[in-house]
Amino acid sequence: MASEVHCSIENGVAVLCMTRGAENALVRDMRAELSAAVARAVADETVLGLVLTGLGRGFSSGIDIEEYNQELQSPWITELCQEIEDAPKPVVAALHGSALGAGFELALAAHARVAKTGTAVALPEVRLGLLPGGGGTQRLPRLVGAQGSLKMILSGQIFNAEDQMLAPVFAHIVPDDPMSAAIQLARQLAQAGVWGKSSDSTHGFSDPTGYQRAIQSVRRKLTEDERLEADILRCIEAAQLLPFDQAIQLERTLFEARRISSSSRGIRHAFAAERRARAMPDLTGIIPKEIEKVVVVGTAPTQADLVVAALNRGKSVSILTSESVAAEQIASRVRDIYQTALERGRIDIIDRDTRLRELSASDDRSVISDADLVLDSGGVVIAHTKVKPDTAWCVLDEALYSTERAEQVGHPTMALRIYRPAYIPRLAELATNADSPTDAVARAVTYFSGQGATVLRTTERPGLLGHRLMYALERAALVLVRAGADLFETDEAAEALGFVRGPFRSMETQRLEQASQRIRRIMGPGTEAPELGLLEARAALMASGNAAGTGFYAAHEDKVLPDPAVRNWLDTWRTGQSDVRTDLSNIEGRSLQLALHAAFVNQAVAMMEAGDVLRASDIDLCMVKGYGFARTRGGPLLWADIQGLLPLLRTMKALTPLCDIWRPHPKIEDMVKNGERFFS
Repeated sequence: MASEVHCSIENGVAVLCMTRGAENALVRDMRAELSAAVARAVADETVLGLVLTGLGRGFSSGIDIEEYNQELQSPWITELCQEIEDAPKPVVAALHGSALGAGFELALAAHARVAKTGTAVALPEVRLGLLPGGGGTQRLPRLVGAQGSLKMILSGQIFNAEDQMLAPVFAHIVPDDPMSAAIQLARQLAQAGVWGKSSDSTHGFSDPTGYQRAIQSVRRKLTEDERLEADILRCIEAAQLLPFDQAIQLERTLFEARRISSSSRGIRHAFAAERRARAMPDLTGIIPKEIEKVVVVGTAPTQADLVVAALNRGKSVSILTSESVAAEQIASRVRDIYQTALERGRIDIIDRDTRLRELSASDDRSVISDADLVLDSGGVVIAHTKVKPDTAWCVLDEALYSTERAEQVGHPTMALRIYRPAYIPRLAELATNADSPTDAVARAVTYFSGQGATVLRTTERPGLLGHRLMYALERAALVLVRAGADLFETDEAAEALGFVRGPFRSMETQRLEQASQRIRRIMGPGTEAPELGLLEARAALMASGNAAGTGFYAAHEDKVLPDPAVRNWLDTWRTGQSDVRTDLSNIEGRSLQLALHAAFVNQAVAMMEAGDVLRASDIDLCMVKGYGFARTRGGPLLWADIQGLLPLLRTMKALTPLCDIWRPHPKIEDMVKNGERFFS
């Protein structure tokens, strides 16, 4: 295996250069090689000092996130940092690009640091549900104090090396390659015979009262739920109060406790799922042409947001509707959005006018001939028309089926669902089929990824990915309540499972009639679902509208609370259901939470086995980013791994008589039998 640390001697200084790809992730082999290289340089009598640097885009991106899911392998970053700091020869870190997480901790362990202008540094572990694990909570406070350390570690944000807060960290900031300055500094320190250690620094303690004031200020703001933040605070306070060896042990203990916690595992899982979602094997090696001209078809509520998102990226946008008046109405909403942004100081007049100059609106279908991307919500009759071969034609989900639209326009189409807010999309589902041109798919993926959205691939079925998954949860809830479960306790069970709101609260937000229609569309024609009668009866009762507070919940001042009249209404409604089960004896001893979770997992497995999703982590990511499922649990499938599949399987078997939504998929029985999980 090729070495990942290149060693050379320059002017009496050993230059140890990390060469693991562009990011120089500190994997176990890299750490071991770096440790050995430091030992060799220290033992070489011709070497005066050492310089640590990285080849590629930056110094180091830190620990590979997947390593946190295993037993930590030696040398761990704490040990490596200690070896560097204890070296009997001066060690200087030469930084460029970025030094993140353990990469920045490695630099902090050196005796001095030189950075190129624009170098980005961060301790982002808090975003993974962790605290720094290589001495960052101890060395940084000793250099910059409590306020700067708390700002950096609690936020996880990236800071520029030139930031005044970090002035004590860097010996020099240079405009070009930092290597020459680093080598020169290493020689100067060696010749002087004196250099400092970050662990011995007292610069950050120069104002002891201010140090404690910063800690107490943060402590007063913490809630009971912010346990990770409290651990970080303990470590930074320990930097002032404890000897370095004891404080570093405290950091290591708290780091390990966080690492093995289910909440950190969930956060890391969601983070890794976002990275995996970018991998689309069928698009490997394809570099799509830039999208310049976007045509937005129809008058769906999201159209104005889609127009704004395109204009914000400098695209030329045409709004096409069946009537020019309708197109102008959307254009007017777009102008209002920009006017509001101007009044709030988010853009200036020049930005607004520049973007709006790229907007046009009409009922002239010829605009399609120049389109690179069509965002189609229907409502416009378009017969076979001239379209560029590589145009990405995306039919918005729930508007019409893309296969039908493809026949109408004579051009391959894809189904698309953009999660709101569409003007700053966080998540998009793209459904393709065998006829979808690879170039067009790549253009659509690149376009929405460029807007900051995570794009999930799926197959074209009613509801695409997210709605089909939620269908299982919603239908299970309806069956349970029809059978006698309390409606509001069922919602509470879903929220306890990890969903941001329960299925009934969610369906009410969508409008009950629309929720019923969506569920029936997913079920397909001819499928019996007596439980939908609950939704439809309530929708009929509330025919005047089903905004929050009029379906199952009532508005109370600034809150939405359970409507007590609903329980009485349900009791009356159930008496009219000739086949209703009112005892729920078949879920005795099993919680509503388990029942809902079991239905969801069963549906997810069926979809995976049908090839409707590329990977299990895409399902979790869809729930976390699209439906607000608790990031600390990673997603419903990871939570199933953590809680165990056997209780879910037993629940499925117990509830199958109530509804086929719980009939166990054979794959689940195989997984339980063979001890398999969704994620290793």
